[in-house]
Amino acid sequence: MAWLNTRTEQQRREYEQLMDELEQAYREVDDAFSVARTAEENVKLKQDEFKERLQKMFENRNKSSLEMLFSAKDLTSFLANAQIISIIAESDRKVIEELNAAKDEAYIKQEVAIQHSRDLEKFVEEKNAQIEALRQNISRTQNQISNVKGEISNAEKQERE
Repeated sequence: MAWLNTRTEQQRREYEQLMDELEQAYREVDDAFSVARTAEENVKLKQDEFKERLQKMFENRNKSSLEMLFSAKDLTSFLANAQIISIIAESDRKVIEELNAAKDEAYIKQEVAIQHSRDLEKFVEEKNAQIEALRQNISRTQNQISNVKGEISNAEKQERE
C-alpha cells in the first residue's frame, strides 16, 4: 500500500512539473510577441518621424537648396546655409536608415515570435500527451489503491468472522 501511495505522490509531482513547463512556455511566447509588438510600435514611431520630415519638405518645396545658398547676404550666411543643408541631408539619411532598421528589426522579432508559437504548439502537444498518459496512470494507481483497500477491508471482515 505504501508503494502505491508513493507512486501517487510521484505522479502528482510529475503532473505539477509538466504544468509548470507549459506555463513557462506560454510566458516565453507571450514575451516574444510583446517584443515583436514593441518593435512594430518603434516602426510606427519612425514612420511618423519620416512623414513629419516629408511634410516639412513639402511645405518648403519652393525653396531649393541652391536658392537657400544663394539667398545668403554674405559669405558667413552662405557657409551657415551650406552647413544647415548638409545637416538636414544627414538627418534625412539617418531617419531613413532608422526606419529601415526598425522595419527589419520588427520583421525579425515577428518571425521569432511566430517560430516560438510554432514550437509551443509542438511542445504543448507533447506535454498534453504526457499529461494524458500521466492522468491514466494516476487513475490506474487510484484504482489499484481502491482495490487494495477493498481487499484489506474484506480480509479484516473475514478475520472478524
